Amino acid sequence: MSAIGWANKLLISSAITQGAIYVIRPMMTYRALELDATASTIGFIAAIYALFPVLLALQFGRLVGKIGEGKFIIFGTASMALTALALVFANSVLTLAIATAFAGISHLACMVGGQSMVALRAPRENYDKYFGYYTFSASLGHLVGPLVAALVAGSDGTLPKSTSNAFLLGFVLCVVALVPVI
Repeated sequence: MSAIGWANKLLISSAITQGAIYVIRPMMTYRALELDATASTIGFIAAIYALFPVLLALQFGRLVGKIGEGKFIIFGTASMALTALALVFANSVLTLAIATAFAGISHLACMVGGQSMVALRAPRENYDKYFGYYTFSASLGHLVGPLVAALVAGSDGTLPKSTSNAFLLGFVLCVVALVPVI
């Protein structure tokens, strides 16, 4: 596959995946509020998103070399889709916390896979360009995700009317993000 072919597919998938996670992440907090979670519980749920990625980052870095960066992206995106779907049915704080941990692990897998793909496939003289494009694609998803989530969830500036609609949107975005990388 040409250099441009793999890069375009990665960038499209990355933008959509990052959009999906930034649809899902804020809605996890709103779901916690719907479940009458305390402030400290909401803080714990937010922290658990990063806890397992911190613990698994080095292992994922080693594992991506054995499995392959493309498979890591596919695994991360597919597991993020399943997590978004599970969040639709998360009706307890415990279930929400578990799904939040899986969302963090899924996000880590996508990022490790994508960064490894750029590092391994970009011509050395163009690392900065390809990493810049990759960072731009992620930032584009970060920008668009919360805006689309607010529209889909029915937010009027206060609490959203349906976090479930936003989680379903996250699921659909992940499925769409799989198309260019499969």
